[in-house]
Amino acid sequence: MNLPGEFAYSGDLSIVQYIGLAGGPTKDGSVDRVVVYSTDGRARGVGRDARVNRGDVIVVKKSAYKLFGDFVGGVIRLGTVVISIIVLSNQ
Repeated sequence: MNLPGEFAYSGDLSIVQYIGLAGGPTKDGSVDRVVVYSTDGRARGVGRDARVNRGDVIVVKKSAYKLFGDFVGGVIRLGTVVISIIVLSNQ
C-alpha cells in the first residue's frame, strides 16, 4: 500500500475500500492478492468485497504478473552472466 498505517475500524467497509484509504496498492500490488491477518495471527485469503474484523491487518501482495516478470528477468540476467563468462573464457 502507498500509505500503510492504522485506520479507524468501520464494519461497513470492504477490503478494497480499506486499501483505498491507504492510498491504493503499490504499482506492483494486486487487490486480487490480499491476505488478512487476524489479531490471533491467523492468515486468511479474502475477496475484494470481504469485510474485516476490528484489529485485522490487511496485506496486499505482489501481482502474479509482477512475480512472473521478476522471475523471467532474473533468468535473463543469469543467462547474460553465463554467456559473458563463456565468451570471456574463450578469448
